[in-house]
Amino acid sequence: MDSQKTRDNYTFTTTGSCEFENIQQLFNDNDFPIIEIGSLGGVNWNITLKKGEFINICPKIKISENDEQLNFRLSYFLSFENWKFPKKETLASSWGKILLKSGRRITGQSMNIYELFDPDNGWINSENSLKISYGIQIDAIQKNRIWRFNFSDSHFKGQEKKHGIRFEYEEDFIIAEEEILKLHSKIFSDGNSGFLGEFKDFKLLKECMQCAHGVRIDDSKIPEILQFAHNLKLFNVIRYCEPKLIEKLPRGKQFPIEMVLKYRLRHYLGYLLEKEKTKKEIWEFLKKMNLDELDGETMKYFVAKYLYELF
Repeated sequence: MDSQKTRDNYTFTTTGSCEFENIQQLFNDNDFPIIEIGSLGGVNWNITLKKGEFINICPKIKISENDEQLNFRLSYFLSFENWKFPKKETLASSWGKILLKSGRRITGQSMNIYELFDPDNGWINSENSLKISYGIQIDAIQKNRIWRFNFSDSHFKGQEKKHGIRFEYEEDFIIAEEEILKLHSKIFSDGNSGFLGEFKDFKLLKECMQCAHGVRIDDSKIPEILQFAHNLKLFNVIRYCEPKLIEKLPRGKQFPIEMVLKYRLRHYLGYLLEKEKTKKEIWEFLKKMNLDELDGETMKYFVAKYLYELF
């Protein structure tokens, strides 16, 4: 059960702690500083304290920008640190996986001020400072009603060899889920696959990985993404893109025949063979090419189609 989990069950990209100096005066004035955590998921985050209605205090984390389009699926922990009795921190901690909607905050466990300000309890140090520790891991981000995996931050925090596959170009990188890629491509399930090639157009590679993980992508990028999917043998991406290309055909946006054959878009090919004009174009194209370049399944398709029309 979730209630039995501890923060050790979770992995966090960003962890840290911050001090609130002269905490008693801050509480009396109800004026707590806002401390920047840094950038996560492409936005900046900060942490502060909030005074409650029933003489208590609690830590809160929120994004600095006020973007109404952003929602997050994330893991977190927030904890009061104890200078004398570290084991007491479990009682003053909160953690878990949540859906953080725009405008909302991550709220930690609250603490009664009598417990907090008693010097014998160890929450306030000799310099009258309170220390809060935190951790955040963003798994997915929703913008414009579309959820996307957060590949930008190192999800596996040093464990990527066990759980993820890393792609990088210069200083940019993403870590994709290994089991998903293995399921759809033999390249990733082959331990001797070696170098996978350079990916200089990293934005398109990211889109291809989003699609491989089940995320909807911009239709205008499909022709370019198909090249990545073909090179990485991600057939689930190719199957996703193919009906999108078919939808564009009535609008006169035909995908080049050589690319249809190269990427083995057999449903698309079947659609073209149903049309008299494009059927003639395909037969003319086949006369000029080396048929040995066709894969066996595509060759069978053409033979079946030819025999069907012949008889």
